Amino acid sequence: MRRLKLLISSLLLGQMAFAGGMVTNTNQSAAYIRMLARDASTDVDAVFYNPAGLTKLADGFYVQLNNQTVGQTRVITSTNSSLNNNTYNGDVFVPFLPSLFAVYKTGDWAFSGGFAVVGGGGSAKYDTGLPSFEYQIASIPGQLNDLKQIGYDVSGYDVNLNFEGTSAYLGFQAGASYAINDMISVYAGARYVSVMNTYKGDIKDIQLTVNGSKMLATDAFDTFAGTLNGLSAQTKGAGDSMQQIIDLGAGSYTLDELLGAGQLTQPQYDQLTGGLAQLGVADPGSMPAATAQGTYYGASAQFGATAGAMTATGAQMGDKAVDVEQTGSGFTPIIGANIALMDDKLNIGLKYEFKTEMTIANKTTKDDTGMFPDKQEYAADMPAFLSVGVDYMVADNFKVSIGTHYYWDKSADYGKNGHNDDGSYKRGDNSDFIDGNSYEIALGLQYDINEKIGLSGGYLYGNTSPALTYQNDLSYSLSTNTFSIGAVGHVSEKFDIDLGMLYTAYDPSDKDFDNAYGIYKETYDKSNWVVAVGFTYKFGGSSVE
Repeated sequence: MRRLKLLISSLLLGQMAFAGGMVTNTNQSAAYIRMLARDASTDVDAVFYNPAGLTKLADGFYVQLNNQTVGQTRVITSTNSSLNNNTYNGDVFVPFLPSLFAVYKTGDWAFSGGFAVVGGGGSAKYDTGLPSFEYQIASIPGQLNDLKQIGYDVSGYDVNLNFEGTSAYLGFQAGASYAINDMISVYAGARYVSVMNTYKGDIKDIQLTVNGSKMLATDAFDTFAGTLNGLSAQTKGAGDSMQQIIDLGAGSYTLDELLGAGQLTQPQYDQLTGGLAQLGVADPGSMPAATAQGTYYGASAQFGATAGAMTATGAQMGDKAVDVEQTGSGFTPIIGANIALMDDKLNIGLKYEFKTEMTIANKTTKDDTGMFPDKQEYAADMPAFLSVGVDYMVADNFKVSIGTHYYWDKSADYGKNGHNDDGSYKRGDNSDFIDGNSYEIALGLQYDINEKIGLSGGYLYGNTSPALTYQNDLSYSLSTNTFSIGAVGHVSEKFDIDLGMLYTAYDPSDKDFDNAYGIYKETYDKSNWVVAVGFTYKFGGSSVE
């Protein structure tokens, strides 16, 4: 009976990053997937990781195409007892996450360009919904407990939710590298980032379990309102029936006294006292007539007001739909340096990406929820990012790589600052939502079995520090432990193939709530896997010097 489905992009708040900081995708090559530390790379994927190191390539023109298949499982649990379901499993599947890099190396210069999905690139499917979408519906039965007094026991709910979202931060990069001498080279370039999010969905068939049977919520609230309006009319009628007695000056006499004096018949007395008893009056016979009339009129007004509220609530229980597109863009200046020491046995790569300040705006075709006002803007920044990498050739066939990343999350604006009264976005930093900047430390190893095949593996620890105000079931960031393995095959002097896979385990995060929906706790968790393949081809001589 229960059909609660949700297909939604968590990148509504920038949380589809598969590897990297809170919103940045740094998994941009198959070589990265197999090794996790590429920040001192002097191969073609250095276009992204260490562009200054491209001057170490042999002269020629290089093209590299990578694709990743990504799977992610998200588990959100809630202790809220009103929910039909307390565990929400979300599946993310991205069959194609491509990147393309090209380099033209000539003399001391290397000119490079590339395309990569630098943020987003996927969607999440929750077959059992999300708690934030259910709380307002799940709380309805508890809010209707008083209806038991008029014969309605509302004990449960049902809903059909469908919400589909996609998100992609597409990055187009170009720049130039120059070798100052055999030891030092530098890079300057930029990336154009184009953002597109789309959201389409609906909320349908909200039902309540009333006296053991399912009813559409709209019909149920109409039924409740009808009964309450009837009670309002009845109690008003009871009050009106006492007006003649009050007009005769007997309003101060109790109903018992009026019955004894013959001013009320037994049926009238029984009806009036019985009604008062149902309204909670402990000893209705001892109540003066004027007070009894006021009690009936007060009850009539209350029944009428509650009926009006039921009608208004019922109107909100109808089907709703959303169809929205969000777009925006920005530029990322990038600089870098490469230092080669010990006859190139030791290589150090440095790269700094400036903050990408972006604003996205709604283009709303339909929005019955009020969540996406047309033309309303949101921040969608990507943070400044520093990478430092070291490659050291322990032996001719064995390389150790270390990489570190630092993200200035607190200085970026991830779209959580809200809006002004006129609807404009309150642009600022993330100080209220981020406790500290993110960082990563990676270790990669590569052992060449022979001239044709090399095996590799890696480990990466990622630390993020969101404040509890940042975390929710749509948008949360967790610290990670990632493990990878893979291989590189030198098919020929011109053609290489990289294969890699990784698995990421996340550290769960708890958040306590005390709000209109109750006192409860939510726990956020994830796991992630990636399989990647990369093809590198050089037009000219051998792949490297």
